[in-house]
Amino acid sequence: MTNARFVHVDSVPMPEGTHAEWIDSRDGAKIRLLHFGGSGERGKALVIPGWAEPAEKYGEVALDLIDRGFDVSCIDPRGQGLSQRLTDDDGRGRIDDFTKHVDDVDAVVD
Repeated sequence: MTNARFVHVDSVPMPEGTHAEWIDSRDGAKIRLLHFGGSGERGKALVIPGWAEPAEKYGEVALDLIDRGFDVSCIDPRGQGLSQRLTDDDGRGRIDDFTKHVDDVDAVVD
């Protein structure tokens, strides 16, 4: 895992120490993961945003889950946020095979 860009949005509450990293999926695609932190005493929570919602939007959700004892991360699904797109010249969130999303989540939780 290597560091990725984290975009701080002033209007979104964010846990202190939030950082982003790149995860390599099975096919080599770069998937961005935000780690919000938390004690993890009740387990880990992986937030998977809806379409066209960047991981940074979930800072307040992360704060609530952290308060409940979870270690919280959020993925930018392939084709969304800063994760890799299907083609380099297309900013739209396209996917040619849904199983790639499953592989991306597998890469994050391994």
